[in-house]
Amino acid sequence: MEQQLEKTTPINDITKITTLKNKLQKIHQDIYRKRREINRLTENINKTEKLLYETCSHKWIRDRSDDGAYGSSWYVCAICSLDKD
Repeated sequence: MEQQLEKTTPINDITKITTLKNKLQKIHQDIYRKRREINRLTENINKTEKLLYETCSHKWIRDRSDDGAYGSSWYVCAICSLDKD
């Protein structure tokens, strides 16, 4: 397929195409690295929240959304601010 490309595409366009392909590959690699970093940070957050949940002597208070009389409510710890599961 590259031989066909060379026959029909001028050299400047081939260089530009190669540059764009390399740029696209680099962007995909960056996305992959950032996803791995996000996953690692998410795991760290979950472990820290679990440790906080186990360490705190919770004082649960009822919290409500601002949706009026029919809004949802949930319990939040007044000490550590975690939601009650």
